[in-house]
Amino acid sequence: MVWKLGVDVGGTFTDALLYNVSTGITYRAKTPTTPGDQSDGVLEAIDQIRKQLPQNEKTIWECVNHGSTIATNAILEGKGSKVALLVTEGYKQMLQIRRSKVPGGLAGWMIWPKPEPLAPLELTIEVPGRISSSGDIIRPFDEVALRQHLTPLKQDKPESICVSLINSFANFEHERKVKALLAEEFPDIPVSLSSEILPEVMEYERTLTTVVNAYVKPQVSRYLDSLQEQLGSTELRVLRSDWSIRVAANLLHSGVVATVVHQTGFKNLMTFDMGGTSTDVCLIENGVPELRRETTVGDLTASPPVAAATGALRVGPSSAGAVPGPACYSKGGKLPTVTDANVVLGYLPTSLLGGSFALSTEAAINAIEEHIAMPLGLSVRDAAEGIVKIANEKMYGSLRSVSVDKGKDPRDYQLVAFGDLLGSWPAIVPPSPGVLCAYGDACTALRHETSATVSKKLSEISVQEIVNICSELSAVAGRILMSQGLDSDAYSSTFQADLRFRGQALSLPVTFVMDDLKEKCERFKTMHHQLFTFSLEVEVEMINLRATCTGSIAKEAIIEETQIYYQGQEFTNVPASDSLNGPCLILEADSTTFIAPFHRAEIDASTTRDGDIPLSVNKVDQVVVELMEAALSNARNEMDALIQRYAHNFIPSTFPAMREQLDYFPQISAGDGPNYRPHGFIQGFLRSWKEPIKEGDVFITNDPYSCSAAISHLNDFLVINPVHYSGKLIAWTANLGHFTDIGSNVPGSMPIHSISIHDDGIQIPLCALYNAGTPNKAVFQIIEQNSRMPEFARGDLQALVAATKIAGKRMQELCHRFGLKIYEDALDELLRRNKLAVGTLIKQIPDKKIQFEDYIDDDGHGYGPWKVACSMVKEINELNEETLVFDFDGTDPQSDFSINFALSQEMLRMFVIIYLLTVWDPSTVVNDGAYDLIQTKIPRGTILNPIHPAALSGRTHLLGRLFDVIGAIFSSLNPDFAAAAGFSDSPHLFYSGWSSAGEWFQLYQIGFGGIPARVIGDGPDGHSYV
Repeated sequence: MVWKLGVDVGGTFTDALLYNVSTGITYRAKTPTTPGDQSDGVLEAIDQIRKQLPQNEKTIWECVNHGSTIATNAILEGKGSKVALLVTEGYKQMLQIRRSKVPGGLAGWMIWPKPEPLAPLELTIEVPGRISSSGDIIRPFDEVALRQHLTPLKQDKPESICVSLINSFANFEHERKVKALLAEEFPDIPVSLSSEILPEVMEYERTLTTVVNAYVKPQVSRYLDSLQEQLGSTELRVLRSDWSIRVAANLLHSGVVATVVHQTGFKNLMTFDMGGTSTDVCLIENGVPELRRETTVGDLTASPPVAAATGALRVGPSSAGAVPGPACYSKGGKLPTVTDANVVLGYLPTSLLGGSFALSTEAAINAIEEHIAMPLGLSVRDAAEGIVKIANEKMYGSLRSVSVDKGKDPRDYQLVAFGDLLGSWPAIVPPSPGVLCAYGDACTALRHETSATVSKKLSEISVQEIVNICSELSAVAGRILMSQGLDSDAYSSTFQADLRFRGQALSLPVTFVMDDLKEKCERFKTMHHQLFTFSLEVEVEMINLRATCTGSIAKEAIIEETQIYYQGQEFTNVPASDSLNGPCLILEADSTTFIAPFHRAEIDASTTRDGDIPLSVNKVDQVVVELMEAALSNARNEMDALIQRYAHNFIPSTFPAMREQLDYFPQISAGDGPNYRPHGFIQGFLRSWKEPIKEGDVFITNDPYSCSAAISHLNDFLVINPVHYSGKLIAWTANLGHFTDIGSNVPGSMPIHSISIHDDGIQIPLCALYNAGTPNKAVFQIIEQNSRMPEFARGDLQALVAATKIAGKRMQELCHRFGLKIYEDALDELLRRNKLAVGTLIKQIPDKKIQFEDYIDDDGHGYGPWKVACSMVKEINELNEETLVFDFDGTDPQSDFSINFALSQEMLRMFVIIYLLTVWDPSTVVNDGAYDLIQTKIPRGTILNPIHPAALSGRTHLLGRLFDVIGAIFSSLNPDFAAAAGFSDSPHLFYSGWSSAGEWFQLYQIGFGGIPARVIGDGPDGHSYV
């Protein structure tokens, strides 16, 4: 009999499953992962499998399909190879310039250690020669000059070399010549080519992917060679869930999909794979999993469950891993984890892995009592249940990311291996869920993908041309699979086109078969509408074509009784069994499934629903508050996701402000509550709007002078959405975003010669964009017709509105879920807690006046320098609270030109609070609660509070200086957060004109000064956003 072995290495456990191709018989094993050398855990799991086989059983292991995180770990731990990078002449700073995203938001750079590029600048070599985007050779490759450039590299002795030349996706000739030369100069060093790794447009992404491949390649190869040697003649295949480079053909987690779809009969699924160190979610539609075309690794770290100084319970997302593990593992872990909470609540038995892995309930209780229950004044079981509820709420957000965030209704999908959080029903637990990934590894199919960049309008490319390209790509991928032993009739081909509206930055992938080529355009528009709630009447163009070849995939007993604690109620004599009604535990060697009260588990594809469990919440406690905070965070993340999807997939290359610099700002603010009032953008709006506010209204402005400077220049459009529930105003959702072109006498609408706001561009005074749900078409038309790129202005505006509408809907759902009273009380507590945290920090500030001043050298017209002066002092307000007062007395008068900055008091308060919490108390989530503790005095008629009609189009320079001033004041209190002068100027360079085809184009480049050096290290280098 022929067998396949699947092995999946996780952060906590290593799973193995042996699968008989003919009979479907399986043997399984789960062992602790060995972080020092993952192969030890793999071989232990394989050894356990061998021990389970009957003595007279003769097995032939066809292959071992191996899923591992070794590549990811190499990146996270900085243990990859010494990489040299070869780039086109003039592109040496590729990895330094990169994409301009500093994690953590405003002030995040103060506590962000800048990661070093995987290929350092000193090992980056420039290659003479240049190829155009159409594949034409602009400058010939100079072999003699390159050999000279490579001479110093021989002294540095790189372990791996990668080559990424500009436009190699269009013509790989130069890269192939470089590879041949390197084979002569560095014969024993592996070489990676970007035209082989990722032959697609976007030079930074292509370069980074190639560098990552080169960085992990030697280490992964050594690991796999060693493992292969110990496996003998059994073929080792690696799944490309990270960056696997073991075999040319890659493997996809299609085995998991096929297993679940086959066993349940359901085609639309949301899978939830919760491991010991990470959780993976995936949407499966009509039996096909959705694939991401990018992966993010690293940058931010987080904390285990802990009681914060403000009385808040924080959960995750970091993990205790296999070592030291949760406290209940008795391996040295002292901090409580979600696993410990499940043990305390009785959701896990006293031992795992068939009794071989004991769990210490006492250790779990002690950890939760010391770190959570006592600091918060909760019982141990209430604290444990709080941990589980908050973890579930965050998982709920993860599931939203693959469903609601992508325009999918979760009620149309069945949830695999998790509970009923999103309204999907039934929840499906497959056999052996604890080793399902290993099961999928064993059953998975060989798969290989090839791609090519096309970059043509659909109207300019014939069906036959597409067929020819796809056929060639399919043939290449097919030959790879046949080299792995598949017959030519043992695999199938699918195709995908990356499409976008003409002028967009990035694209949407549309899958098709040869018979429906003519339907691609309409399906793309449908997808765009589903993702962003709108489509456009703009020509569609094709960027990449992709072919994927995929091989076929082979086809009452109560054990013990326990007690559990669920929603504040204790259940005793709970059976732990193979199949029962809830509450119960279903025990398998590799997993434990908890069936909640009022639910039942059946070995059947039952779709009957008995009804929801009512949410038993009748008062606000710490757990409810944390649930509300997590839900609000999910809603805010959903706004971000829509704008970023839109910015990444829609905004044209002329709009890097939102795409790269994240120059947009979503806000969710409280409505008419008993003890709070809205802040931020909403305060400026309310001071200016005097008309009634109706349900269905949406307001808009880009005029700082008509909304108390809630925005600071005409390029920023502010959309405000009042949210009602049962006739009451319960929340405000708002969003501002930078529009690149809104008129004026120069493309980009940031003229340096403006002498009044009238020169800066079109002004939209505060008005209703929607009146009781009806769109004000005249306003839309005015905005569109005053932009040089009207289609994109229209699309940007629709995206801002869509994001506020989505957040408003989530606020209404919270009121329905918790009740209006609980919703309002929880918001009140969240605001109170934020005020407490900031108030505590203010008390630690010395009671003395601190001053700082900084200068802008010139306003672009020979006048300067321009002084920004600020002092900070503590004062007692009418509520006997200590407050911080920021006084800008001494700041220079407003300029006759455009360097003025209309600084909103609310925005300044927000800057200060974000800075305080980011630097000194990052565990506290920023909200509006502490606004009253920050007071501002900005003299009217100064460059920070200009009088209408002062020009504002050059205000970016003062914005950077403002951060320097605030940072200098606070760093004088704590030298650990001192920083050098930073930000410098921020020139915005626009290149525009008419193409040879008679189309208008704009290129927007922001040359941004370097972020300042800090005590923890150098700041990121200067950036250039294109």
